[in-house]
Amino acid sequence: MRRILILVGALGLAGCSAAPDGPAWGSRATLTPGWSRLGSAAADAARSPVTWAPLVTAGLLQIDHADRDIADWASDHTPIFGSQDNAKTASNVMLGASAALYTATALAAPSYQRQWYPNKAKGLAVGVGAAAATEGVVEGLKKGVDRQRPDESGHDSFVSGHAALTGVSATMTQRNIDTLPISDTSQLALRSLAVGLNVGTDYARVAARKHYPSDVLVGAALGHFIGVVADEAFLGMSDDRFLPTVSLSRHGGTVGFQGHF
Repeated sequence: MRRILILVGALGLAGCSAAPDGPAWGSRATLTPGWSRLGSAAADAARSPVTWAPLVTAGLLQIDHADRDIADWASDHTPIFGSQDNAKTASNVMLGASAALYTATALAAPSYQRQWYPNKAKGLAVGVGAAAATEGVVEGLKKGVDRQRPDESGHDSFVSGHAALTGVSATMTQRNIDTLPISDTSQLALRSLAVGLNVGTDYARVAARKHYPSDVLVGAALGHFIGVVADEAFLGMSDDRFLPTVSLSRHGGTVGFQGHF
């Protein structure tokens, strides 16, 4: 982890003077993207399988007490972390690492030297705003649903804040990685790390007996949705990216990609 962050930090120094092919990271950041841009970003986020697939899965887990059964198995056996306390600690560590990786990739994203500081400040403000919005929605859902935690420590199980925050962080981190002037192998390594921290945090919260699987699935979907909206509408760096799409009908279905040009 440390070596990867050092690598990204070194690329950040190069990014200070590099003139990217597209817009400099953070140069398009805005607090008023307009309803059209915001609506387009929300539609893209809703169509992403990383948003709707976890929601569908969370719904299916309510059948025949599967949600509770999986939570009991994960917290009783803890095959990865060894104990519930270790799982709780690991979830906190991975959440912090996810935020650090986002920050590192944001600083490493290419930007023009003369505008480096204002661009980074605006771009990072979008990231902070996305995290704050995520926390606000999470707290509203916790109070509104009032679901008891598996360990009976409170009635704020739904949704998982850890899952939502690592979800928004992982989404925006991967989009930062798109801009880095590094090899495909290095990009894959960073993407795998971002996803691994996201998935690891989700599982750790279940193994720690702090959440049911549906809590972390919905949290992950929420985080991804907000991350896409923040990146496309407020950061303005995703106009030329492809998004996975799935179309279903009674005659079959298609899987493809949709992009903006």
